Amino acid sequence: MTDLCYQRLVKRPTVDEVLQELRRWEGIIVHFSGVPPGMSAGTNLAFPADLQYVIAGNAQRGISCSTVRPGDRFEAIPPSTWRNSWGCIGVIVRPQHPWSLVGVDRHDAGSGVPPNGSWFRHCKHSDIDLTLREVIDSLHTRDPLDCNEWVMRDYDVLGVLVQPPFSARGFGQCASWNEIATAFSAERLFTLQPNGLYEVNHNGTLGPMISLASLYP
Repeated sequence: MTDLCYQRLVKRPTVDEVLQELRRWEGIIVHFSGVPPGMSAGTNLAFPADLQYVIAGNAQRGISCSTVRPGDRFEAIPPSTWRNSWGCIGVIVRPQHPWSLVGVDRHDAGSGVPPNGSWFRHCKHSDIDLTLREVIDSLHTRDPLDCNEWVMRDYDVLGVLVQPPFSARGFGQCASWNEIATAFSAERLFTLQPNGLYEVNHNGTLGPMISLASLYP
């Protein structure tokens, strides 16, 4: 069973409007491993197979993402438990059309894949209009000690975000650099530093700074 967003019977901001707000906020859209493991893709895959499944385009019916930017925290630092993402390794995506953005929330949108075999990821906006104001609020009113959620369908893959300490397979279990480089040997790798987004070489060295406009023109 499909929803009104899939049928394009509800209103959505244009792709240009959404990307313009992301550039203003200086952020990117990322589907992280371990959200929980594989379930955002409607499967039960573990790292790195869950992200490889998304990269291959097999999760076009919906993935749970969060928007992140320079200065965000990707792993809880005890005794604090807060973070701005659901992981440290994820796939950077871009919408193909307005209805790629199913829904947004400044916190957890409560999205899920119902057990009806359709594998469409649903959230509260699936059957109602989504306004540009709601998109803006999901960015600018995101709790500084929490994650937001964007549900994406029909996405393009731009690369893989890797953030120390490379938590994968569930929080607290970290991947080695060799595992990351091998699993994503064909993908561009990126990392967020306090002053911006950088490309990362597959040998682990830091490459050039990347403008958001080049990812989200």
